[in-house]
Order: sequence, then structure tokens, then C-alpha cells
Amino acid sequence: MKKDIKLHTTRSEKSDCFILKEGQIINIIGCDGKKWCLIETLSGKKGWLLVKDFSYLPDNNIDARDAFEGLCYAD
Repeated sequence: MKKDIKLHTTRSEKSDCFILKEGQIINIIGCDGKKWCLIETLSGKKGWLLVKDFSYLPDNNIDARDAFEGLCYAD
């Protein structure tokens, strides 16, 4: 993580949230193909990241490339 970001506990914009801290190592382990990505920390904690317009993180008001190190985009 390059910055702190907010994750949701479920795939709902009204769900509870928690913060991933800068420097944490995470894995993106899934997505719904629409607007949610499932993130897992090294300790096994999971949360949902809201994504709009391919790479914008509206809950965090940043682009994914500014939040994550090592992203790879492919078709």
C-alpha cells in the first residue's frame, strides 16, 4: 500500500468500513467484474474496495495507481 485506503466489510456502499494502512502488503483476490474488488491482508483480513471508471477509488478520492504498488493492467 502506498497510501491508507478505506475498505468495506461487505459489497455495499452502506456497510461498515476499516482502513488499510500505508506499507501493508495485500493481495487482490477477486472482483465482481463490475465495481467491487476483494482485498486480503497478510493476516487474512478481507474487505471490499469500491472501484469506478476502471481505476478510480471514490471512497478514497484517488486513482488506484496512487494507492497500490505493483498493479498490472491487462485485457
